Amino acid sequence: MALPLPKPGILEIKPYIGGEGRVAGVSRLIRLASNENPLGCSALAREAYLKAVSELHRYPDGAVSGLRAALARYCQLQERV
Repeated sequence: MALPLPKPGILEIKPYIGGEGRVAGVSRLIRLASNENPLGCSALAREAYLKAVSELHRYPDGAVSGLRAALARYCQLQERV
């Protein structure tokens, strides 16, 4: 099976650089375009954070082994080590 490839031009898109928005009379602005959620994080996200809180001082796995394994399974690819 061939590796999934992005559509032409996707890799040329410049990354978004967020800025501070300001609205008169608003003390805390929620930037929906920056994927900020006015409702806060989900219960599942909060649970995952609390589960990982004792390891937050460590650098994550630079090889992203768990993510690579999950993507390989999802795309039905053989994971390279």
